[in-house]
Amino acid sequence: MAVASSQHESSSGLPEGVARLHLQIAGHFHGMGPTGLGMLQSQDGWVLKPVQSPPRGTRELDFYDQVFNKDNRDSVILRLRKLLPHYAGKCELEIGSETIPYIKIENITAQFRQACVLDIKMGQRTFDPLASKEKIEYEMSKNRYAQNVGFRFLGMQLYDGVTGRYASFDKQWGKQIRENDILLALRSFLGRCPCDRGRRVAVKQFLSRLEEVRSWFLEQRLYAFYASSLLLVYEGGAARSRDARSKVEGSRATEEVGSHTDLRPTDEEPCIFCENLYETDTGAYLQDGVNRRRWTDVRMIDCAHVFPSEERDDNYLFGLNKLIDYFESV
Repeated sequence: MAVASSQHESSSGLPEGVARLHLQIAGHFHGMGPTGLGMLQSQDGWVLKPVQSPPRGTRELDFYDQVFNKDNRDSVILRLRKLLPHYAGKCELEIGSETIPYIKIENITAQFRQACVLDIKMGQRTFDPLASKEKIEYEMSKNRYAQNVGFRFLGMQLYDGVTGRYASFDKQWGKQIRENDILLALRSFLGRCPCDRGRRVAVKQFLSRLEEVRSWFLEQRLYAFYASSLLLVYEGGAARSRDARSKVEGSRATEEVGSHTDLRPTDEEPCIFCENLYETDTGAYLQDGVNRRRWTDVRMIDCAHVFPSEERDDNYLFGLNKLIDYFESV
């Protein structure tokens, strides 16, 4: 099914019915991929990820098709579905005389008013078993600390409730992070929570979700994940009072993380939404009028390098264990 046509283009130059993906911090950006359009979002809210050239694209499609096959009732697979963005199959964009395939997956940030997002590449080894010598050397050179901790930061975007704008920390920021910067980087990510209670709840919920991921990896003997990421999201757009805004503007401190400046709220900042923040067994939520919105979320993304395996994925688990340790330190 085609979701857009080249005969009807929006003023942005993109096909009608799609737009650039909001809050993208890694992956196929606009100007990249087979169409040059990169990651997109459809009018009905889904993320459209361009299918990569074989074998990566075929491998990723096969993985999602297997995991989200409604006839597959394996308990390990059913648990995995809850850790991934929901998959809605393959769709196509008609551009000129070409028909370009896209993977249609859930937009994790759509349920947040102003999402703060961190992308973490998992594993000591991010090259798959079919990688060339050049690819292996390239991956090994990206960031040496990943060999020690089993993960590395790809980037993050943080919402500033005072200015109403986002601060972007791209892959260049991630490359500059060293092992002794990791705790500071995580605190900087969490520093945009609107209040001290919000930060405590976010850390607690992130740890709970990361433990779910670890429990699944300890049990499963189906897949080995290479160059896959964890996407961490929390709500950064809760309303603040006018007095709180004035106080923050006058008292915020700055702290250097890599080559970027982090502006973080003070712990004393009053917060008028706290009474609407509550926790359940399945997560933390905000009561927004008659709607209930998640306060945090964690999903496994980027599955182009997932291979069948009958062994425990210790490569992924090593980094996951270290990441949990760092969050417990926070």
